[in-house]
Amino acid sequence: MSRKVVIVGPDTGGIPQSIAKAFERLGWQAETCLYLPPVITSVGKLLLHRLRDPHSDRAFRREFNRVIREGLLQVVAERGADLILILKGDYLDECHAGLLQSCRIPIVLWTLDSLSRAPAQRILAQMALHTFYIDGGDLAPGAAAASWLPLGFDADLYRPQPASAKDIDVLLIGSLGARYRRRGAALKRLHASPLSRDWSCGFIGSSGTIAGNLAMTLRHRSRRPGGVSWLSRRVPAGQLAGAIARSRICVNIHQDDGLMPVNPMFFAIPGCGTCQLAEESPHLARWLRPGVDYAACSEASLLAELQRLLESPELLETIGCAGYLASSRHSYEARVAAILAQIGGA
Repeated sequence: MSRKVVIVGPDTGGIPQSIAKAFERLGWQAETCLYLPPVITSVGKLLLHRLRDPHSDRAFRREFNRVIREGLLQVVAERGADLILILKGDYLDECHAGLLQSCRIPIVLWTLDSLSRAPAQRILAQMALHTFYIDGGDLAPGAAAASWLPLGFDADLYRPQPASAKDIDVLLIGSLGARYRRRGAALKRLHASPLSRDWSCGFIGSSGTIAGNLAMTLRHRSRRPGGVSWLSRRVPAGQLAGAIARSRICVNIHQDDGLMPVNPMFFAIPGCGTCQLAEESPHLARWLRPGVDYAACSEASLLAELQRLLESPELLETIGCAGYLASSRHSYEARVAAILAQIGGA
């Protein structure tokens, strides 16, 4: 009889579902218990919500605890489980923490944010058999029950398309705002540069605020020649994957905060066979080879590197192919296999 994992995580980006599918392909049964961001019921609450970290919202914590009580604990009581995997989570009420520990089922935590951004993950790490951090800087020296393991990507969604389908020359993706100022600066430089007149350039992402999105609309949907086109605020994972696969270059600038964070797009972009341009950062080289599996640039050299790549179709193809081959080590199936090997469940 196959073993069973229950996955508790936020219903965003299809991440819990992709991880569940990876477990199933490795012979496990998998069930998900998903929690949602708070429902905003008024304009005033929406404005307040946009001014702060939504994951610090009390309603978010209540929802997480409700899913532990009405989802996870009920599933365990009715159908059993051999492993509990919590993705990020939030502060647990004392009674729910006690009930969870009384299940006597191994708990694994996989963080979705740097600890500086989501400190509640520390509390769950104390309960876990093993914690996997997406930010290498959060791993304490000599920690025996912790590993550095960034999120992977769903290879069923993020996959190459024919070269003839590539109709975007440069695509920049991701959220903007206070924690992504370098990404916002890169977007502004590209938008104002001659490159955006000579090549097809697009952006998929949100500013994070109503005023910011309005400004984005005015700036990037004007009728003047050139500029970066704002393609969408947020799109489903499959649609984002399609846009990346249709791009010759995808620019991926990581968050400003954290110590050594690695976002999942770092692996999803090469998984699409697209040349990735990421920032020069030593910790990223731990996972993919700069100059081989992806192109790297400084803030100052962004435009020059884009120009060099766009004028070198053979180099774009070489990096795209190398990145695609390397990406097989970073699929969710490979990640789950690594987790099971670490905890002795392979």
